[in-house]
Amino acid sequence: MNKSMRSKPLENNRGDAADRPRAQRIAAIYRKLRADMDKVGADSESQIFLARRCAGLLALVGIVLAVEMAIQRIWPSGERRHRVLGTFTVIIYCILFVTGSATYTMLYILYPGKMG
Repeated sequence: MNKSMRSKPLENNRGDAADRPRAQRIAAIYRKLRADMDKVGADSESQIFLARRCAGLLALVGIVLAVEMAIQRIWPSGERRHRVLGTFTVIIYCILFVTGSATYTMLYILYPGKMG
């Protein structure tokens, strides 16, 4: 047996890839590929999340613009449209105010939780 075929001691067996058995070399390659794929996967997942969020935001802007165009076609008169939208906004505000006040009254005045 010549010197090149002899195995090195275990504590020094961290030499070239050629010094390791074939199965260990293949396993090391797979581990490196898997680690690289995990990095790429995390990056692409964040890019997909960002793209979906941007797409959702653009869809929301498109819906708002479409509703605005529809309202302009329903009420071409700016004065009438302004009054109708103002009335609708005040009604929504009043509904939210009443429901919020009722919730507060029930939670903290009528049916308060027992402390301690």
